[in-house]
Amino acid sequence: MSRLLGVALVQRACYMGETEKNVSEMEFALDVIAAEFPWVKLVLFPELSMHGVPMDLKEAAEQIPGDSTARFAKKAKQINKWVIPGSMLELDGDIVYNTAPVISPQGEIVTTYRKMVPFCPLEGCTPGTENKVFDIPGIGRIGLAICYDLWFPELSRTLVSMGAEVILHPSFTPSTLNSCEVLCRRSMAMLNQAYILGASNCGMSSNIQSAGHSAIAGPDGTLLQEAGDAPSIMVEVLDLDLVKANREVGIKGTAPIFKHLNLFGHHWPVYGNQKAESPYINSFGSPNDLVDDINKVI
Repeated sequence: MSRLLGVALVQRACYMGETEKNVSEMEFALDVIAAEFPWVKLVLFPELSMHGVPMDLKEAAEQIPGDSTARFAKKAKQINKWVIPGSMLELDGDIVYNTAPVISPQGEIVTTYRKMVPFCPLEGCTPGTENKVFDIPGIGRIGLAICYDLWFPELSRTLVSMGAEVILHPSFTPSTLNSCEVLCRRSMAMLNQAYILGASNCGMSSNIQSAGHSAIAGPDGTLLQEAGDAPSIMVEVLDLDLVKANREVGIKGTAPIFKHLNLFGHHWPVYGNQKAESPYINSFGSPNDLVDDINKVI
């Protein structure tokens, strides 16, 4: 029997710092999906969908579990679906993370993923340190990446090495990079032979304009769907057996990249060590140089 996964991606305009208004609209979207698409098993919202981009991160941040996650847990159980409410500002002690909670149809938080590559210097959150995957019983394993994370091939390849067949990608990307992000989703899907599900914000939050273009890419890099720049809901049925087939016989039946990866016994020394450093990468300068250069401009 095929391993089919019905998914819904919600592209929406969030309101800066208005958590109650955002959460209420997201709950309404979940009710709409449950009524119109009962076969959908998983719903994904964009990055920072609960909060937008507030000026004061700590003031908007919440603990996990907390009030907002409790509301989504109740709703997930009510509609019997996996709910990933995008990402949210998580307050852990005195530290703020950009975190994606994963809520099961039983209303349980099965895992949380803290964004590992915040966009510097504009994003003030502390980076997470762990890749995260979770299992949908009888269907497959799902990985998580938030916005800028996907631009680092090491991160998505790590998720695939952990068994991920689908990578969820909530994002809040400045409009100037939207076209690049669609290409990034397609290329990461092809190079990792995995589905990439990208849910994007649309509209203005704080001083950031996001132009939408949520997208679903198949395991051979095919663009299955792409939204425009208005609020919308995209639904799709994923066949995870297609991922398995691509990895076994290759993209278009030709390039089984994971079988070829270690075919000749290479050690792939390009990274040098586990921090993915090398003389070539280091030749571009340090992150501190980048911050100094941007500060000179602004």
